[in-house]
Amino acid sequence: MTNEKRSIIDATIDALCERFPRAFFRKGAKRRPLKLGFHIDLAAALKGEINSRDVRAALKMYTASPWYRRALTVGAVRIDLNGDPAGEVSPAHAAFAQRMLSKQPPAPSPKPAATGPVRDGLSALKAAAALRRQQQTTTTLTG
Repeated sequence: MTNEKRSIIDATIDALCERFPRAFFRKGAKRRPLKLGFHIDLAAALKGEINSRDVRAALKMYTASPWYRRALTVGAVRIDLNGDPAGEVSPAHAAFAQRMLSKQPPAPSPKPAATGPVRDGLSALKAAAALRRQQQTTTTLTG
């Protein structure tokens, strides 16, 4: 996915969070299962305000997130655009979410600390350069 496409999707999710604050949440841990057919209700409510292709891409990313999939547990309440109860998660949907979670790659581990020289700023670089010049001068004189 390109950076531009990702930016459009993020902006669309932000717009949905602002417009429907009881149904969409930016913070993953707050995400709740959406009702079946949610996309139909969403399209009717938006009335073309947001490009439908962008809405589909945003919904796909939103519902494919690990946080959303973790919320899909058997019997969990699904919500509508207003955040009101609108059904429950079936065992089949919960099982699908678990399979998808198991296929997702693990979160990247933090990068190890650099093993190169410590950079203490400009004064340290100047001191190192002066030392190197002095060593080269000494080597040239003795060599």
